[in-house]
Amino acid sequence: AMLYRLVLSSGLRAHELATLTPCSFTFGEAPTVTVEAKNAKNRKRETLPLLPDVAEAVRAYVGIRPANEPVFGGGSWPSHGGRMLRVDLAAAGIPYRDETGQVVDLHALRHTFVTNLARAGVPPQIAQRLARHSDVRLTLGVYTHLGLVDLAGALTKLPDLSTSPLKSPAA
Repeated sequence: AMLYRLVLSSGLRAHELATLTPCSFTFGEAPTVTVEAKNAKNRKRETLPLLPDVAEAVRAYVGIRPANEPVFGGGSWPSHGGRMLRVDLAAAGIPYRDETGQVVDLHALRHTFVTNLARAGVPPQIAQRLARHSDVRLTLGVYTHLGLVDLAGALTKLPDLSTSPLKSPAA
């Protein structure tokens, strides 16, 4: 559960999660997680902010683990992460495929992270940085999944015209 919570609130990739050690985290006023360059897809060391409640949960989860040992067991679990998630989804009564037929796997949680950023009104450039994408088109075109509910929600942000007198275009 901690692993899923962390990826849903940070967008970390499975391989990155597998390489995190207690030393990867800082706690306090501005909690962070750092992915070392050798473990990052883009080969750049990146420090990402953490939500305070997630950081507190991670701090408790990390507990007394050795400072340089993987927090989530390391090893080859990322290559089997899909099976792990499938078992956990079944235990929670959540289907492995969503209503559109898409598979719910660990990488899909990154898509959920980016989509949730968009739904929260986060500017695309910030979502791109948090997802650590090289191109905002990847962030918006591939990782952001908005539907009719999102479109309808956008309309609720328009001004209420029922109480405003309508003006003609010529006015």
